[in-house]
Amino acid sequence: MTGTYEFKDSFLSNQEEQLHKYPTFPQGNEVPVVIDNGSFRCRAGWGNDAEPKLDFRNFVTRQRSKREGEVQIGNNISNLEAVRWLLRTQFDRDVVTHFDVQEQIFDHVFHHLGIESEGQLVEHPVLMTEVLCNPNYSRHLMSELLFECYQVPKVAYGVDALFSLHYSQPMGDTSDGLVVSFGYHNTCILPYLNGRLETAMCRRVNVGGYQQATFLSRALQLKYPSHFSAINNSRVEELLWKFAHISNDYKSELKSWSDPDYYKRNVCKIQLPFTPVNSWSDDTKQARLQKLTKEIDDVVKMWTTEEQNLIPDFQEQWQEFHSDVSSAFQALFNTLNKYNSLAENCVKQLQKGITLLKDTADNNAFHDWSEGLKNCHHSLCENRSDWLNQKEVLRQKFLDGETEDGEEKDEAQEIDTEDFSEQETKRKLLVALELMEEKMRPEEGESRKVGALEQLLRDVEAIMNSHSIQKKMTFDVAEYYQLHLGTELIRVPEILFQPSIAGMDQGGVAETMEFILSLYDQDNQSKLVQNVYLTGGLAAYPSMVERVEAELRAVRPFQSTFKVAKAADPALDAWKGAAKWSMDPNLMNEGSITKADYLEKGGEYLKEHSASNTYYPTAKR
Repeated sequence: MTGTYEFKDSFLSNQEEQLHKYPTFPQGNEVPVVIDNGSFRCRAGWGNDAEPKLDFRNFVTRQRSKREGEVQIGNNISNLEAVRWLLRTQFDRDVVTHFDVQEQIFDHVFHHLGIESEGQLVEHPVLMTEVLCNPNYSRHLMSELLFECYQVPKVAYGVDALFSLHYSQPMGDTSDGLVVSFGYHNTCILPYLNGRLETAMCRRVNVGGYQQATFLSRALQLKYPSHFSAINNSRVEELLWKFAHISNDYKSELKSWSDPDYYKRNVCKIQLPFTPVNSWSDDTKQARLQKLTKEIDDVVKMWTTEEQNLIPDFQEQWQEFHSDVSSAFQALFNTLNKYNSLAENCVKQLQKGITLLKDTADNNAFHDWSEGLKNCHHSLCENRSDWLNQKEVLRQKFLDGETEDGEEKDEAQEIDTEDFSEQETKRKLLVALELMEEKMRPEEGESRKVGALEQLLRDVEAIMNSHSIQKKMTFDVAEYYQLHLGTELIRVPEILFQPSIAGMDQGGVAETMEFILSLYDQDNQSKLVQNVYLTGGLAAYPSMVERVEAELRAVRPFQSTFKVAKAADPALDAWKGAAKWSMDPNLMNEGSITKADYLEKGGEYLKEHSASNTYYPTAKR
């Protein structure tokens, strides 16, 4: 698999259910409301619709920030994960047990279908799906809610898988078959003979979409503990519906994943959301190096500013003056020459840096240059300190000599020509020294130059540190926030056929099908396997039909025939089949419970029909 998949996070962008206007029906109030009340999604609409008008998750929540009494249902919940701990559903597994929540779902459905009448009256028949072998008590409370609260004229109940069967294969085409219904909380296998459900022969496997999502969520959280909070239920469900598939030969394909080349070709990479850090990208690098080049150029101009040299006229006077002052000035002069030489080397080093930044991106050369510039700066600072100390010593000698000579002159009260000449020389030397301090190398200018050089070195060091940090990062940040799905793509769906993988002690779908077939004689077995029908959301997994065929081939007699088919739309065919069934007046009238039936025979009463459960009255004590 090539490329990286990014989560769509559709649960963050749910569109609120549209409010539909109440339509005008030629049949009047005889058009039924069809509700496929699934534990995963609820689908509702009118019997003459081609598609359900409402399709939403069967969840209800009341957020604390909302005003009292206001609830959010289905797609009106903008972010399921933000209120996951507040979500409520009317189901316990697949059985409706919380009828206060179910009433809120009904209010939502009838309101959005445009049914607005005084006293919440619903004057249309209602057709609802229910779970296989629904308990009488649950049906009793459902009928009580519909008849007493909404005053519906009549209600019909049916099994969603059988409605799907009748939609894809009408009763005229077949009356026998083995229906495999993949639900959210369990998978049911329903033998269907002579146009009726064989309720006593039905079996249930407690594995469905919910168990698969939980298994994948735990597996990924153990595999990527640092991304625990990012792996939520909604994203896990998105991965399942997008990438998981059924393996035709699980053991063989599992072995293939141990091959590195096979893994590299087929691994699924999932990108988690993340905030990128500032990296040493090419654009950032060029911008920062251009700024550094300009700073170096400015420092070069500052250091190459034309300066005055020592005045040659005073060179002979240094030699004529007594030796101690002359030697001190000569030392100062030599220090200045050394300082000038170091400054020239510093300028050359700066110019080398400009050339380096423009012509090459060699990180080692850039590092060596920055170290050389630091050494130049260190030498300049040391020599400048020596120069300032020597200058101060020379000044002090001049001042001391002037004081001593002045005292001798006061004592002798004589002015000698030789003394006058010496005093004049001192004065000229002192003036030269002051000129040198003021014009030739002013301390403020030198401090500004050294300060600019130090700032430049700090910028160079910052860039070097930033670059070294990026060099130490041996992985891409985006790659760190990736999930790699390999064997999980087949292992998670495989728990339908091998529940022991997820730690469940029960038989899988194939074993349960074999057990059900063993309860019939050979003739009825042949009838059932000629029409193995797969429905429910999980039937949409790729290669599901091929896997069921392989399992049947393994358990059926040699050269026996069978046929496996899948619903055209495994998720919606149940609602479409119920809508089609409800628009047949004969079927609807024969299979509906009226208000009179409810009052006379009790809420648990069920009229049987081709798509219904079998009615077993509750034993009286």
